[in-house]
Amino acid sequence: RELETNRKSIKDRELERDKLNAAIAQVNDSLQQHEAEFAGLKEMLATKSAEGDARIAELEGKRKIALHGRDELAAQIPRDIVSRYDAIRGRRLTGVAEVRDGICQGCRMAVRPMQYIVIQREEGVERCANCQRFLYWGKWLEDEKLEAGENSPIEKSEA
Repeated sequence: RELETNRKSIKDRELERDKLNAAIAQVNDSLQQHEAEFAGLKEMLATKSAEGDARIAELEGKRKIALHGRDELAAQIPRDIVSRYDAIRGRRLTGVAEVRDGICQGCRMAVRPMQYIVIQREEGVERCANCQRFLYWGKWLEDEKLEAGENSPIEKSEA
């Protein structure tokens, strides 16, 4: 009996060993697959990173071109206005907004009627009471485009 019990326990252990070996082989296969995926993802990351670095360099070049001469122009504007503009621009995408039909296009809130008249007459620098952006009247830009000989928006839509 003892001999049979020992043989049975040996067979059971051999079966367990075979199951463990199969599980180890399966885990090793899975590990190799994951390592291959990881290597592919790592390569893709390196490619995307290089593309991102190139795009950043391109955008920094465009930014440098866009900001060329800003310091000279900013020196002509009162310092408090420039500092307020920079502070507003730090919180929002832009520090200025067009006023169209008495509505600030930055926050879509109505501008006080008297303030709208001041903006139209170009009597001073006005700011929106809601979003604090500096306001300008959109008609100025249309007039400048017409004086420069560019087509008006109406002519473009008809064409």
